[in-house]
Amino acid sequence: MPKQQQGQAGSRPVLTDTTTTTPNNTSATATTPAAGAGKGGGHGVEAWGEAFSFTLIDGKVSAGSLTLPNGDSVTLPTSGGVVYAVSGSDITATLTTGDRVDQLRFSDADGDGLYNVVASSHVNTAAPQTNVLGFSMREAIKVTLDSTAADVVAVSQVGWNGNERVLLSADVVPTNTDWSVSQGLVVETHTLPNGSTHWEVYRDGNADGVYTEVASGTGDLIDLVGVVAQTDAVVASL
Repeated sequence: MPKQQQGQAGSRPVLTDTTTTTPNNTSATATTPAAGAGKGGGHGVEAWGEAFSFTLIDGKVSAGSLTLPNGDSVTLPTSGGVVYAVSGSDITATLTTGDRVDQLRFSDADGDGLYNVVASSHVNTAAPQTNVLGFSMREAIKVTLDSTAADVVAVSQVGWNGNERVLLSADVVPTNTDWSVSQGLVVETHTLPNGSTHWEVYRDGNADGVYTEVASGTGDLIDLVGVVAQTDAVVASL
């Protein structure tokens, strides 16, 4: 779906050796291909492929790097608010600021020491700003649910000028977009031709029939219970 505001988001591999010394004095070496090499897919950072490497000590991330398409290596932040969590072959990086929570999930599914981004998300935790006409500067939609409030039957995008554009109705049924309801939130999921997905989550906190975008991302859908908790403080403005 066209967005009112947008966030963001091949050469031959250039290899860089990263050597890690662990507490028992053993070394682990990972060869990191340039971004765009490896098993990339989707769009944005997901398309960079296995361009990330991490140093793990006692099960915790102590360093990380990204290899750019030109072969240069960039050190990933391990301070300044970025928090890493390791779970099996996945590493999650989370950055929490005053108005949002951003997260990237990296995975090394084949165990070769190289990671690619498999999911990303951000949650808007602050109240949305409005323009001079009083319309939200975040994406806003009007939603009609069925009699059980379990299924979405109609959706219209509300523009800054008050105009509406039908996104879902009995006559308008997108082939690559699904709408669902969970935890009182409306979820829009787009599936791209290559099978990758990106999604948006909306909340109608003040029960005015207009749902405001509170989260978006790619890959696996974010924990919606967490989205509700993270936006409760500003629910009256949604």
